[in-house]
Amino acid sequence: MMTPAEAIAEIEARKINLVHSFDAFWHASVDLPGSTPTTKKRAVKNVSVIVLTPVGAVESLCAKLDAEAQERALFEEEAF
Repeated sequence: MMTPAEAIAEIEARKINLVHSFDAFWHASVDLPGSTPTTKKRAVKNVSVIVLTPVGAVESLCAKLDAEAQERALFEEEAF
């Protein structure tokens, strides 16, 4: 479980957008840049989650981003 201070640190480090929406939910999202030389400066993918609490939204988004990075690393290992 993430503390509010850890959530704020993650928001700052990963440049997460956190928005209160629909009077009950929190929407956390981040834009990911491309990996090729021509798309490095552009956002080519958006990852987002919707949860009931702001800390939960940040925690879920970080877990999703970390899992995606691990999957990408495994795919790259298998390719070689």
